[in-house]
Amino acid sequence: MRRIPLVLLFLSLPACVAHAYVSTSAVVVASPPPQPIVVAPLVCPAGHIYVEGRYHWNGYAWVWIDHGCYYKPGYVWITPAYIVVGGGVKYHAGYWKPVSVQHKAKPMQPAKKHGALPAHPTGKPHPVVKAKPLDG
Repeated sequence: MRRIPLVLLFLSLPACVAHAYVSTSAVVVASPPPQPIVVAPLVCPAGHIYVEGRYHWNGYAWVWIDHGCYYKPGYVWITPAYIVVGGGVKYHAGYWKPVSVQHKAKPMQPAKKHGALPAHPTGKPHPVVKAKPLDG
């Protein structure tokens, strides 16, 4: 039986953790994250998205990721979720989600102007026709 050095085993773990970071799957962690660090929000340039600072579970410990302004056209930021379950926390990492493509509607054309109704042959006003109710 071959023995795999313990160092090699740990070297293969960061790749798994990095993959979990971009995933929207949840991880249950035994301890909740510390209280968030409260800072004044940034004023982002036009077209940028402000993302608050947050704690992220890296597979070993809660690490703080600082707030920032990000330019990601076509994406929205989905904030992480921390849900208390039993004695731990179910953690859903935050992620960038593509915005669904919206088809642009054609601009509305101005309504065509209609001339006045021609005079009724009798010289009286046009009769008012009442609509019949629709039967369901």
